[in-house]
Amino acid sequence: MKILILFFLFLSLAMPGTILAEENIIQTPIQSVALFKNGLAVVTRTIPVQSAGRYSVELDIAPVQGTFWINQSNITTRVLKKEVTSNKIPDDISIFNKNLVGKEVEIFFNDNNILPVKGTIQKIESSADTRTWSRQHENTRYPHSTFQNVSRIPGFKQSSFWYVKTLSGLTLVDPGIIAYFNVLQPIDSYQHTQSVLQLQVDKLPEDTAPLTMRYLTKGLSWTPSYRLDMTDPAQLTIEQKIVIKNELEDLANVPIELISGYPEIKFAHVISPLSLQTTWQKFFNQLNQRPRQQHNTTINTIATQSIQHEPDYLSPNQNNPTKPMGDGVDLHYHSIGKHSLRAGEVLSLKIARSQTPYEKIIEWIIPDTRDAEGRYVDDYRRRENPNRYKETAWDAIRFENPFDFPMTTAATMIESKGHFNGQTISYWVNAGERTTLHITKALSIRTRSTEKEKEGTREIINYGGNRYRKVQIEGFLFVVNHREEPVPLTIRRQFSGELVQASDNPQTQLREEGAYSVNARNELFWEISLAAGEQKQLHYEYTVLVRH
Repeated sequence: MKILILFFLFLSLAMPGTILAEENIIQTPIQSVALFKNGLAVVTRTIPVQSAGRYSVELDIAPVQGTFWINQSNITTRVLKKEVTSNKIPDDISIFNKNLVGKEVEIFFNDNNILPVKGTIQKIESSADTRTWSRQHENTRYPHSTFQNVSRIPGFKQSSFWYVKTLSGLTLVDPGIIAYFNVLQPIDSYQHTQSVLQLQVDKLPEDTAPLTMRYLTKGLSWTPSYRLDMTDPAQLTIEQKIVIKNELEDLANVPIELISGYPEIKFAHVISPLSLQTTWQKFFNQLNQRPRQQHNTTINTIATQSIQHEPDYLSPNQNNPTKPMGDGVDLHYHSIGKHSLRAGEVLSLKIARSQTPYEKIIEWIIPDTRDAEGRYVDDYRRRENPNRYKETAWDAIRFENPFDFPMTTAATMIESKGHFNGQTISYWVNAGERTTLHITKALSIRTRSTEKEKEGTREIINYGGNRYRKVQIEGFLFVVNHREEPVPLTIRRQFSGELVQASDNPQTQLREEGAYSVNARNELFWEISLAAGEQKQLHYEYTVLVRH
């Protein structure tokens, strides 16, 4: 008898879920959240433990791969499933349907010609459900796809019918044609599978720092917007508003920080295997996926972070207004205090307001229409990116960021005297940095640009083993002010080659994209004042090497 007792004692100690160890049920409330604009959030939770032992919490988390950490090393984490019974009607319809098994129902259909079916819902046993376990880790056929057709998973079989046992036999019902059904037997409780996070604390830390867990996860994010009011001719009023949408879980009086910046999150698209929401197959498939490249699209610009390629303060003859904001990496955390927000709710609030001097200008940008080899850009390439090669004169405003923090990339609405004037994108602007925003096309400022090759200027040159012809280009810019007031005009003429001469003393600056091309990429920059009704012509010449 003693031997038998010792055997069971040894067996219980060896089992991972030992029945001798007392398990404490705890809650891990959210201590704080810090939100990115790309759908990710940094969640910090408190682990309220007072002594060593085993603790468990009903918590279903889906952390980004490699981001789940507890601030103490002597804690073992285990995630397991637990059957939970509740008297509350579940929000998840799949849980409700699961609890219909064994219940008598009466089903009515969308088609009145189909007679109602009365019977008992039968349980369908699945012998190979790879959604919960599979050793098939092959890569998906289409690695860029985010979604996967479960019918292609080897060994997975799924029935699309409800099995109803009636007085006459077994009836298969297509759920897609059900109008409604009555449950003839009461359901007193509902069973569902709950993810449980189990923590084994072997020893409490010697310091007094509270135990916390931190991870990145999806479901909680923010998006900003700005409103610029030009009613005052001397002072521009800038307001910043944010929208937070909570698709994660309830937040109860939680400190919230908003993160602006462009961090590298290499595995943002990969859910950690720690989560029971994923499988090894999904994990390896996600690792094989390449995140979508950040093209110059509006959605990627707003959701991540973009910096204006040519900041306004880098224009010639401009001072470099800098306002130091501290050391460290370029991530700005903006605290908005404590807020409560239930899952599914949306919070909108104004977080900043300031005024700053500004000036209205007309900005005319004439893009470079040659490639790195000096050839004209083909029409099909222009159609692929029309905004890049389209010359337009814009009504614009120029101002400095008046806040003591960066203006993040966001949708910006511009108003004047209660009237809507336009909407654009405000790119990242550091504190004290100057920027220019386009409002609307300046239709009353007529512009035209032309270029032609000067005759008798061709010369064949061998460069880097290739033959080029060196030609001299002559260009003209025409502008007419049809307004009844003078306007300040900024002209940016981009070109490839070496400047020979230009009228009205423009400033010249090199553009970054020409660093590795045979032709330098330049920009001519004029700032002139155009009187009411005045018309003006500008002239310039440059040489360019064209691949022969």
